[in-house]
Amino acid sequence: MDTERLLEAVYIILLVILLASGAVHANGDEGGLFGEDGAESLGSLSWNLGLILNTVFVAINRARKMFRLRLPFEPILNLHISTNIVLGIAGVIHGYAFLSYARPLEYLTVILILLLIVSGIVLRIVRTRDLRLLNRLVHTQLSLAILLVAAVWLHTVTIED
Repeated sequence: MDTERLLEAVYIILLVILLASGAVHANGDEGGLFGEDGAESLGSLSWNLGLILNTVFVAINRARKMFRLRLPFEPILNLHISTNIVLGIAGVIHGYAFLSYARPLEYLTVILILLLIVSGIVLRIVRTRDLRLLNRLVHTQLSLAILLVAAVWLHTVTIED
């Protein structure tokens, strides 16, 4: 996937977010257009599938490096990025659907999701020779991902039904 196509995909995703977020609260009820169960399902899908897919991505990437496996990294990375964008959007829409229940923890979670999506896109698009800066961004993204997992876990444990 080249840079232009990735940017087009990001623009389409942002448009979908804008359209969906308006529909979420269109009728004023919690859960909006999706209904409470649908909005809860978006959050569960985002958490469960995101945890599984990212764990698999890290395991494949580590195994590829440790055992010098000849796996095509480009398609694996593109799948990782695209699924995380979709799951991140699902998580943000879930949060927007229950905005009236949001605490600082939920705001932190949305900020982390958006930061990770943006930094992932930057890592994918930017081709630079300054490897130190790129390496720092990768490690920052790893730290943010760990913080996101902790925040979402804490959200699931402490949120009231």
